[in-house]
Formats: sequence, C-alpha cells, structure tokens
Amino acid sequence: MKTKKRSVLVAWSGGLDSTFVLLYHLRQKDLKVASYAVIHSQVVANEEHQEARFAIQRYLKKKEGLKWVHRDIVLGEEESFGIEDTNYQYLSMQAILWTMVGSLILEPDQDLMFGYIQKDRIWHKIGSLIRLFRALQEAQGKKGIVVFPAEWWTKTDIFSGLDEELISLCWHCEYPIKGWACHTCEKCKDIDKEFKAYVEYCQRT
Repeated sequence: MKTKKRSVLVAWSGGLDSTFVLLYHLRQKDLKVASYAVIHSQVVANEEHQEARFAIQRYLKKKEGLKWVHRDIVLGEEESFGIEDTNYQYLSMQAILWTMVGSLILEPDQDLMFGYIQKDRIWHKIGSLIRLFRALQEAQGKKGIVVFPAEWWTKTDIFSGLDEELISLCWHCEYPIKGWACHTCEKCKDIDKEFKAYVEYCQRT
C-alpha cells in the first residue's frame, strides 16, 4: 500500500522569504506542494509580485523540473477589509487577508505554511494570527494547522539558499516606480542592507 503524501499549502508572495520556503518544500520528495497569493488593493505591489511569481515558476520548471499548482486569489477591489475584534487590532491587514484566504482554501489534508523569518515584526503578534486561523478553521469545521518553518532563519540563510538568478527574480519593493524597485521604502532599505551584509559575510568566509 502506498503511503499518502503529506500536503502543504504555501503562502507565496513572490518575495525572497516565501520563495525560499516554497522551494524548500518543493524539494522534499515526500510532499505534495501547492501555493496561493492574495491580490487586493490592501496588498502592496500586486502587479510586480504577480510578475515575479510567473518568472519564478518558469525558472524553477526549466532549471529543476519543479511543478506545482498555484492560485492567485483576487479579492474585489471595491471591498475594504477590516476586523473590529480587538484581539486582532495589531495585526497588519496583509497578514489578516493572507490568513483568511489561506484558511478558506486549505484542503482537509493540508498544512498552511507562512514564510515569516526571524527578524520579521510579526512575532510579537503571532498568537493573534494563530488564534484567527484557528477560529476560521473551527467555523468551517476544519482541523488544519498553520506552520512557520522559517521562524529561526535569517536573511543570510535566505540568500545562501537561493541562487543569484532566483534572487534577482524575487520582488520585495512596496512602492515601485514604473515597475522598478524604489530603494527608498522600508522594505527596499532592509533588503539592500541585508544583501550588503551577506556579501560582506561571503567575502570574509
């Protein structure tokens, strides 16, 4: 009798961290991997992230023969989402949207994977995120779990695990200018700083 493969659903924006988490799981031969992304006006740089996902899919298929099912979930642009419950008031709207959508589309045999890493600011709010996910699962009669496999990974780990071309295909800028990274937003500054530190680390070792 064949053992049924464990199944995971990865929240994949097309950024560095979620791409690393996705690739890590795709390389596990005993896993069935799918991914999803949320497209909505309350999620930054939708178009650029979507183009990055297309490019990364093509690249991984060509280079490693990796294939998986990905879904872009488009929410009505006219809708503005919010949660009045004070238990979740400190969560970012992006985290809430991705959690809500992930919980809704999660299959009974899947685990939901998020790509938050060690330095992300989500960790002091993680209890609220988990409670939201569990409440949504209970409301649907589901028993899924949410996992944070990159919890202890650093940006150096991320850069070390992706080749240069794959790094260049990922997107991170929150406020792009005509399709180009602005290098002035908080996310750009953080990535530029971390990449400089990674290069210096490589030169020392």
